[in-house]
Amino acid sequence: MSAAMHFEIPVPPSTNNLFATIAGKRRSTTDYLRWQRQADLLIMLQQREQARIAPPVAVTVTIPQSKQRRDLDNYLKAALDALVRCRVIPDDSDLVVKRITAQIGATMECRVDVEGFVK
Repeated sequence: MSAAMHFEIPVPPSTNNLFATIAGKRRSTTDYLRWQRQADLLIMLQQREQARIAPPVAVTVTIPQSKQRRDLDNYLKAALDALVRCRVIPDDSDLVVKRITAQIGATMECRVDVEGFVK
């Protein structure tokens, strides 16, 4: 069994709601910027208590069940970008992240698990 890091963060906005075009330029939405601040703070606080995981890694993003229909993969980008911003992983390229799993779970928030990738 490989070591793992676990983070509880607010449910990310859908990829469809991360950016807007304003005056011809792509900009992060206000909701996304607000979510980034909350998620980054929580990740930084939680990672202090955990042993770091060396790449390559596998990432699992678990979001709570919703009554609304939604595309599960739309919640991965924001969660992975938060891991990079908080330096949990150096980047989210295929050299670092070898597997990404998105799932629905019995959770109130979004749970992000990072573990060493084992082939």
